Amino acid sequence: MDTLNMGGSLAPEGFHVFLADDSDDDIVLFREAFGAIDSRIRCAVARNGKEAVETLTALKREGRLPDLVLMDVNMPVLDGCSAVRILREDIPLDELAIVVFSSSDLLEDAEVVYRAGANACVRKPDTYDKWVEAIRAVVSFYL
Repeated sequence: MDTLNMGGSLAPEGFHVFLADDSDDDIVLFREAFGAIDSRIRCAVARNGKEAVETLTALKREGRLPDLVLMDVNMPVLDGCSAVRILREDIPLDELAIVVFSSSDLLEDAEVVYRAGANACVRKPDTYDKWVEAIRAVVSFYL
């Protein structure tokens, strides 16, 4: 897991986002979007669902859950829906916001994500500006 500390205006000091995504390109886009939105957002990254579950479970035990989790659906080792389902066994919906990002815009896929326990499902945007807009909306909602 790696961490990016970004030193801005939307996020209160110490707003922590946990990102689970296996795509280097998407991780760069998320980080650039965080920087464009507010430079104080801190981001930790897991590269697969298993790593996300293990890290978030440990953070829960330590009383240090992030303010928001952003989770990709399609990841190796353990997919995003399965990771959300496992996390929800110990971490209730109102204790941790988990927003799942997917390349799919099929309603059936969104239903699976919600049944797993995600707070929201967002389609991954296809342009940088739309990416920043989507992340800004999610971060603003969960602040």
